[in-house]
Amino acid sequence: MGIGTATHCEQQASIPHPGQCSLPSNTIYCTSDTTPWVHRRSNITGNITTTTTTQTPHRQSTISTRHRRRQSRQDKWHVYSLHEDKRQKYRQFYQGYNTFQTKLQATHENLSRATSSHFTDPDSRHYYEPRTSTTTDHHVRMGQDTESREMRRTLELLQNGGTGFLPDSKQHGWVRVMFENWNSLGIGTQSWKMDRLNYLITHLKIDIIAGCESQCNWTMVDTNNQLLALLAPGKATKGVAAHNKTERIQKDQAGGTAIAGIGRICNVISDTGRDHTGLGRWAWIRLGQGDTSTRVITAYLPHKPGRNSRGRTVWEQQSRYFEA
Repeated sequence: MGIGTATHCEQQASIPHPGQCSLPSNTIYCTSDTTPWVHRRSNITGNITTTTTTQTPHRQSTISTRHRRRQSRQDKWHVYSLHEDKRQKYRQFYQGYNTFQTKLQATHENLSRATSSHFTDPDSRHYYEPRTSTTTDHHVRMGQDTESREMRRTLELLQNGGTGFLPDSKQHGWVRVMFENWNSLGIGTQSWKMDRLNYLITHLKIDIIAGCESQCNWTMVDTNNQLLALLAPGKATKGVAAHNKTERIQKDQAGGTAIAGIGRICNVISDTGRDHTGLGRWAWIRLGQGDTSTRVITAYLPHKPGRNSRGRTVWEQQSRYFEA
């Protein structure tokens, strides 16, 4: 029969051995030192079918059948509950995720409630009261008060010898012109005056800048230091600078006039010009074309110098030209 390593073989009795389950009467079981196996005889064909059964070691063979079944059921329950817990957690996670995504979608009611709460809550810094006729009258009186104070301040400046008051803001459609006696722009010395001039142009929203006493012979200055290259960086400029071309005295030559448009007004500047004698007494720009146009002129009127003059003043330059 080829039992192999079996050391004990017997016919199944009606009384099972301790720790073993009962087998049918047509079953022959054999045990070995390593792997037990069982032969079952078939009543119909007479063949012998071989099945292998696992048994616990000798120390565990004393455990009762009921205890083994209970332990088997307990292990299956633990495995089953673990998979169930994972599925349940995944299901709860996706439910929470979908709920959260739904709450993120703001409805018209939520937006209305959120925005209106800021203005209707008296403790909120955005709270305001609806404007009534009394509130409107109050604002009108405050505006009249502010305007009256500005007018009184302007009149006081004019009465005390001042030149007027220039507000920072400029209304739409206004053209603001600025004129100043620069007393040298310091082109050759890298003076702070050009930086200050550009600051005033930006701060006061100047459209046309004009001045005299630029004190520069522009023919002795390179292209990067010309007036239009230094004026209002980043903005469009169009204008002209004039100086005495009849004499070549020095780089920081006394006298000179200049005028330029800055920004959008450059689109309406149709022409520019300077003193035809070459003395640089005036410079101008023309706004508009056709029958209606506006010419803005800047001019310099020198005064007679003292006895200690060295012949470089504007008066003396023009005197030499007209006396020649």
